[in-house]
Amino acid sequence: MIRTLLTLALLTMPLAACAQDAPPAAERDMPVITGGWSKAALTPEIEAVAVWAFNAMDVPGAELAEIENISQQVVAGMNYRMDLVFTDGRRWRVQVYQNLAGERSLTSAQAVK
Repeated sequence: MIRTLLTLALLTMPLAACAQDAPPAAERDMPVITGGWSKAALTPEIEAVAVWAFNAMDVPGAELAEIENISQQVVAGMNYRMDLVFTDGRRWRVQVYQNLAGERSLTSAQAVK
């Protein structure tokens, strides 16, 4: 009896450990499309990409107020797409490619109406 309980306990421990590492329900429900665009949260890395894109745009008199609608795509490196909102209310959708060496290029910048 004790041997059976011990065996059962040892067999279920790995399952309990796996359940604790499971992502929150909201993350599990988001579909992952290999090679496709995925929504992303604002992280320090993405904020650095946004600031880099803003500076690369070189819009006279503009100041960056917000970063919205962030998505990313894994390629041979990473594509980032986001909306940059300026303090005057203008909005630009930018796309930045960052290669595996960390070098960035602004691949698209369009005003959003």
